[in-house]
Amino acid sequence: MLIANSQKNLVRAAQAGSSKATESSHQEIQHEATLFAEPIFKFKNFTITNSLLNSFLVVALLSTFFILAGRKISKVPKGIQNFFEIILEASLKFSDSITRKPQKSEMFLPLVLGLFLFILINNWLGIFPGIGTIGFIEEHDGHKVLVPFFRGGTADLNTTLALASFSVLFTHLAGILAVGAWEYLNRFINIKAL
Repeated sequence: MLIANSQKNLVRAAQAGSSKATESSHQEIQHEATLFAEPIFKFKNFTITNSLLNSFLVVALLSTFFILAGRKISKVPKGIQNFFEIILEASLKFSDSITRKPQKSEMFLPLVLGLFLFILINNWLGIFPGIGTIGFIEEHDGHKVLVPFFRGGTADLNTTLALASFSVLFTHLAGILAVGAWEYLNRFINIKAL
C-alpha cells in the first residue's frame, strides 16, 4: 500500500511536470524513537496508543494460553497442560526457596508470576519482526514520520513506570500484611532501640 501510494505520487508529479512535486515525493520517511507511545486511534475519549495495543495483545495471548491449559485437565498432563505445569512447578520451587513457606509462596506467586510473564512476553514481542516497523505515515513539522501500529509495551515509559510503582507498593503492602505494620516499620527504622 505504501509502495502503491508512492508510485501514484511519482506518476502525478511526472504528469504535472512540477519540480516541487517531484521533490516532495522523494522525501525520506523518518522513523523516530520516542519516549512516549504514539496514538493510533480514539475510542470515545480514550486514546489507544501503539504500546497499549501491544499490551492488549500480550494479555490476549496469556489469557488464551491459560484458558487452553486449564480446559482439559487430566492426572497425566499432555501438551499445553504439561508445559504449563512445568512453568508452575519451577516457579513454585523458586518461590519456596525465597519464602521458605509454601503457604506464602502460594499466596504471592499468582501475582508475581503474572507480572513476570506479562513483562517477559511484552519484551519478547518488542523484538518480534514487524513490531515497530509496520505502520502508517504522518507528517510532522514538514517531515514524513512512520507511526508503527505496534510498539513494545515496556518500551513506553508510562507502562514501565506503572509496573514499577505497582511492584513497589505491592511489596510494601505484602510486607505489612506478612509481619504487621509496627514490625515492618521497625525493619527500616529501629524504633525499639531508641
